[in-house]
Amino acid sequence: MNTLLNALNNIERDWLQSPQSLTKRLREFTHNKITHHLFYDGWGTADNLALAALSIDRTIKTWIRRMEWRYENEIWVPCSVIIPETSITDNTRELKNIKNQSIGDILFQDKKLMRTDFTFYKNSENNWTRHSIFYFKQQPLLIIENFLPPFFEKLCA
Repeated sequence: MNTLLNALNNIERDWLQSPQSLTKRLREFTHNKITHHLFYDGWGTADNLALAALSIDRTIKTWIRRMEWRYENEIWVPCSVIIPETSITDNTRELKNIKNQSIGDILFQDKKLMRTDFTFYKNSENNWTRHSIFYFKQQPLLIIENFLPPFFEKLCA
């Protein structure tokens, strides 16, 4: 187990380490009251973390989605999805056209979906980030999820 996660209780650790669909788990936990807010969906420049994680050069264009999961108007989990242009093929083009839908709704339909182990970061007290690379139809994309204190407060209430 990642020793960084020792600071978490079992419930928190379970949420951070779960390879299941975060979309599905959040909906189940909130009885479908969680809301998905997309605020950017277009071409952009990946940051250094994303470039390193995806092993791509800065010259590779990336499709970026930035969104947040909110519950009762509180931001719980801001997320970023970084898709290298080279991962957008005829077979995966749908990733650019999902609009306000959660990308998890698309990814977890792929029976051959693979994902790397998580990398975890503790940003501050009870503010955690994880990222992993998904291979959707064999094409890599990076998902970064930042779990904020209001999420953990509700989770452990």
